[in-house]
Amino acid sequence: MSADEANDEASFAALSAHVSAAFSSYDGSHDFAHLERVVASARALSRACGAPAPTAALVLRAALLHDMDDKKYGGDEVAQPRARAAMRACGVPECDVEATCAVIRGVSYTSEVARAADGSAQAAAADARVALATAVVQDADRLDAIGATGIARCFCFGGSRNRPLAESVAHFHEKLLKLKGLMKTEAGRAAAEARHDTMIAFLSALQKEWSGEL
Repeated sequence: MSADEANDEASFAALSAHVSAAFSSYDGSHDFAHLERVVASARALSRACGAPAPTAALVLRAALLHDMDDKKYGGDEVAQPRARAAMRACGVPECDVEATCAVIRGVSYTSEVARAADGSAQAAAADARVALATAVVQDADRLDAIGATGIARCFCFGGSRNRPLAESVAHFHEKLLKLKGLMKTEAGRAAAEARHDTMIAFLSALQKEWSGEL
């Protein structure tokens, strides 16, 4: 392991401890366990893509911090003050702070849908490292939103907001069933296939039960 890789690991460990404390009161749909799963998937996708060490380090940092400023939890997704503060508290160099924030901004599903609706394309990242990291983190986050885990998270979030079951079910059709077609990496697309099928099977079973079928 090179000195740079050792420094990246030490920095990530410190950042992980910082983020774990910050997410201690979040509901189960967006808690620290969610971040750990996204980090694990992002690590696997990085390897599948053959990402070099500096890109892999950026991927893991952005995966860990991607929900830090989530607007659903009172965050500012534009300025990203929580993510910036966490990185600076853990000694992340300013150039890496900016690159990480650029990746996180590109992960948003809502922003991607809005761009598609008005016919605009996402601006190409000037830094190829940021472009690859964005695709990897986006896929890793979306993998955790679908399949068996995605089903559990959907109803967990709905329960935390006192939403009726039917509203949570509608979310599958509004967003979750669309994610398979939005994956960016080859490995991400392959993993999404089985998870998508899991959701289809669940919704089919649910419809039968709700219709009174024995």
